[in-house]
Amino acid sequence: MNTIYKMLVIYFLTLFFVVMAIVGLTAQIKKDGIQVVQFTASFNADNEVNWLPELSECKTTTISIEEGDWQKKYKIAIVPTLIIFDDGEEVNRFQADLSMALAATKEEVQEAIEEIIMNKF
Repeated sequence: MNTIYKMLVIYFLTLFFVVMAIVGLTAQIKKDGIQVVQFTASFNADNEVNWLPELSECKTTTISIEEGDWQKKYKIAIVPTLIIFDDGEEVNRFQADLSMALAATKEEVQEAIEEIIMNKF
């Protein structure tokens, strides 16, 4: 009888941690305000966008497509890909070119952010 209780405890703890991991991953896309998310992968780490934290008037996050189902959910075909979300909805996307490097500049992404802000007025 004691073994059954141990197995139930292990089962529920495992279930709890799986649910918490899923909640943690989905919570990375915020539903409040403007957020720029960089989708990356370890095989292309050399081409990650290093100026992402320099963007203003937005929150920034980097997510590896190797964790969770991000690639499928957001249809990421190439990395790096930057997606600008406004209140959790995708409003703009910048993708790497065939060399797997992002062609968009920091200025272009910042302009897209400012355009979103101006369109709210």
